[in-house]
Amino acid sequence: MAIDMLTNWRSLTAGINSFNTQPTFALKNIFKATERHASDVIDWEVWTRTSKLASFVNDTDNPVPSSKGTGVTYSVKIPKTANIKLFTAKELADYKRLQDAGYIQNPAQRLQAQAQFITDELQHEQLAVIRTREYMAMKLLVDGTLTAGNNTITMNYVANKQTFTLASGSKWSDSGINPLDTIDNYKTMIMKRANAVPTICLLGSNAASYFKKNADVMKQLDTNNYRTGALDLTQGITEGSVVFLGVIRGIGFYEYVGTYDDGGTSIDIMNPNKICLLAPDDSFRMHHAPIIKTDGIYQDDIYIRVTEDPYGNWKSWTIEQKSLPIVHNKDLVISATVV
Repeated sequence: MAIDMLTNWRSLTAGINSFNTQPTFALKNIFKATERHASDVIDWEVWTRTSKLASFVNDTDNPVPSSKGTGVTYSVKIPKTANIKLFTAKELADYKRLQDAGYIQNPAQRLQAQAQFITDELQHEQLAVIRTREYMAMKLLVDGTLTAGNNTITMNYVANKQTFTLASGSKWSDSGINPLDTIDNYKTMIMKRANAVPTICLLGSNAASYFKKNADVMKQLDTNNYRTGALDLTQGITEGSVVFLGVIRGIGFYEYVGTYDDGGTSIDIMNPNKICLLAPDDSFRMHHAPIIKTDGIYQDDIYIRVTEDPYGNWKSWTIEQKSLPIVHNKDLVISATVV
């Protein structure tokens, strides 16, 4: 069925969700698991389990009682975003007039041009939704908190367990400091408490600058001597928001360069002075809630609604979605201010 980008909102919703977009790093590589819910108020659990061994018994012995995992349940409302694009009849009719006057003379071509115009505008809104989800994921992953409208959502990180701040004299910007000592220390913490091996380290721009200039790091990444990693500063941006720096001791290092626009000012999504070390698994989940309307409940990834003035003076396109990334196992994450 052809996609009607001008009038049929169900067709339009299907169309915008079929657009191919460049995935962002956190959404593709960390918050890969998804859950859909019947309500936008959900309970989510944080589980803690020990890395114990099974109990040895004799053939005639009874099974040894096993301790249960301990969980804490939190309630949270999944945030909603909604934007509207409104165009007057004149704005739609005049579209591409300067580029090709033939569109104005031919009604079919004019409608085709209008549909392409709306497609481009809505794809821009889709990218804004994806960028917002990446923003939420990074804020909750790195900072442990997110402000969404009037609500503050927290992952309940604990100081000196999930969050650290290097003391003066130990910062990566201080002389004589080897950043890999910090990484090894945090890696050991995660391995011991979560029985998982960290494989991803995200670095804010300032942290990445000192990391790349450090002689010990460069020595480890000298593939001619050690073959322990690869550093290609010309590799460029991958996944839309990071630059891959190399692999050291099984950990991939990525400089996080994702930004968003705030009134014409480019803002870093990740705190430039922080790093985030993690062992990704399905504990990092993206939760989706339905869009509720008078004519139904819709579980679309992104929901579009078309409204037209009854007198034909304007049309509007509303773009809505509800989603929230959640870190279910905090023991897999360490976020630290290193500069």
